[in-house]
Amino acid sequence: MATYNGNTNVLQTTMMQDFLAHLDRNRVFTPWANRKYEGELKRQGQTIDVPVSPSHFVGTSNGDAGGTIPLKNTTISKASLTVEQVEQDRRPISDIEELRTKYSEHSEFLERMAQWLSQQQERHIGVEALRGVAADNDLVATPTSISDGYAVVRAMRKALAKKNVFGGAMFVNPAVADLLVSNANLHDGFSEGLRNRMANWVPGSDGFVTQLSGFKVYQTNNLPFKVSLGMATAPTATDTVVISITDPESGTSSDVTFTFVSTIGTTAGNVLIGANVGESQANLLAAINNPGTTSATQVALSTADQALLTSVRAQLGAWSSDAADLTYTSQGTVAVSETFTDGTDAWGAIGTQLLAYDNEAVNFVDQMSKFQVVSQAANTEAFADILKYESVFQAAVLGRNEDRIAAYSTTTV
Repeated sequence: MATYNGNTNVLQTTMMQDFLAHLDRNRVFTPWANRKYEGELKRQGQTIDVPVSPSHFVGTSNGDAGGTIPLKNTTISKASLTVEQVEQDRRPISDIEELRTKYSEHSEFLERMAQWLSQQQERHIGVEALRGVAADNDLVATPTSISDGYAVVRAMRKALAKKNVFGGAMFVNPAVADLLVSNANLHDGFSEGLRNRMANWVPGSDGFVTQLSGFKVYQTNNLPFKVSLGMATAPTATDTVVISITDPESGTSSDVTFTFVSTIGTTAGNVLIGANVGESQANLLAAINNPGTTSATQVALSTADQALLTSVRAQLGAWSSDAADLTYTSQGTVAVSETFTDGTDAWGAIGTQLLAYDNEAVNFVDQMSKFQVVSQAANTEAFADILKYESVFQAAVLGRNEDRIAAYSTTTV
């Protein structure tokens, strides 16, 4: 790594510390995640077996006091956690030292890069939490017309309380947060309202709104999204399923298209029509969730389209009653469409997924977040310094922790 004149090493070390500090300040989900395994995972692709204890212990009732206590064995299972998410950025910054100090100019870039990386990690945690939620905690049947923000809190609180979870954190979008703080009964100008707003704030975590029903409520723009695809009839040749993704930086929108065909052929995105609707459903699920794979039932997407799906971490869930949920992160703007011959097969409405979970119900590993400055004198690409970062991370819901997470779908706020 090249050095600056004068206080070079001090500058590099200070900026690295600032980068990590900015990273932490922009996190909302992460402070509530379990990060105990970070020291055991060292590189991309490494897997660790995490012990999972049973969720319930049942002792012996109606025994003889002072007598022999029956011995009960406890089975400790294991779950695997693999670090496989990589986020990188590398940008030149012009040398305008005559106008501003180098440290000042680099610090602005540093803050923006750290903010973006923290958002990517937060979005990943959010979508993995959503995918890991227990079926009866996924409140898809709850009405989405919310006249009172407190209804969201009550619904998720009720679901978690049934699983013996009576505290933790709730994560809502700014619209629901506004409904909560505008409720005069919860947030008035008296001391009761002040206690609601400030009770048990977690230091180092942005977005704190209030505490309600034993849960700390945070607002964030990094909540995941979900939309249901219905396909009850076998598709016909040339029917398509389209996921449109707009890049948040360039504003460019691109379509990722999956086309059903009778003969697989070689065109990227082709999906084989199965012998029945169930086989066609399975083939589409495999094509969306493994977009880089070519097999007897699918042709891999182009490299560019694979990158688009990866950027929003799009994934289709299991089919149930001829419907499957597509989940993805909030990076960019995502739209969906289809050209099914059967008009009753279609996408539903896209919903923001509000989340609640108990402390450490979600596991997260941020193993290798690194930041570096390569000085103008050391690079040959431009008359500029190069700022870059790399991060290797992973989130997962392991074992019975699915019972400690709740999701609430809303399309109206």
